[in-house]
Amino acid sequence: HIDHVKRQITFNLDAIRAFRHSVHRNASIAGLCSKAEIADVMDIAVEQFIAHELFHCGQNLLTLRDVQAVRNLGSPELVASFDLSADIASAKLVARLDTARCQNPVDDVYAQKLQMQLRIMCEFAVKAFGAPLTKLHKLMRFIGLLLVSARILDFQFGNSGSTRDSLPLDTPLMPYFEIGSGRVMIVAQTSEPFLWRKPVRVNPATLLALCEELETAPFALSLQRTKILLNEIDAISMAA
Repeated sequence: HIDHVKRQITFNLDAIRAFRHSVHRNASIAGLCSKAEIADVMDIAVEQFIAHELFHCGQNLLTLRDVQAVRNLGSPELVASFDLSADIASAKLVARLDTARCQNPVDDVYAQKLQMQLRIMCEFAVKAFGAPLTKLHKLMRFIGLLLVSARILDFQFGNSGSTRDSLPLDTPLMPYFEIGSGRVMIVAQTSEPFLWRKPVRVNPATLLALCEELETAPFALSLQRTKILLNEIDAISMAA
């Protein structure tokens, strides 16, 4: 709730508790055994959740009615693009705060911290909201996070691949695709959005393998499948 007179933002405590419970369940399923480790994951996920909602204020999505209007007058995919931008913005914020706490940060510490934020977001938090095969817009948002993570992985291992251009590593990347036909394109959601990867037709099995288990597959496996998809897109684009 936003109180414009008092200039205050109030969060629904029940919603945050329900989110924490879902994250706890996902962390337990993922095999985290230490209570301290699970508690850390839940705290970070809640930080991301709150930051995400605050960034929605900057997008002028102030109420549920605003979100519903964007969905009805625009599309679910438009809502997903807003969500992806808020996801990446919140991950960047928490990663930068974590980087600032480091005593002697190395050059790529921000990339390491951002990758950790994306792992927690994908492995534990986003799964709390679901990404079934029937909800294309949710799949697009989820895979958008994985695309950013894949580029960071290329950077960390010194692969030119998806980082050969000057696009900042923390740029939100929104994929649009048809699972049945294998057609896919990727939009970089910069201040002036542009077509980062033009439409190509990949093997539909590549897309299906990634999408059908997003809700259940471990982060590492989904990231590997995203890398395969991105490599296939680049190979087709270069051959064209």
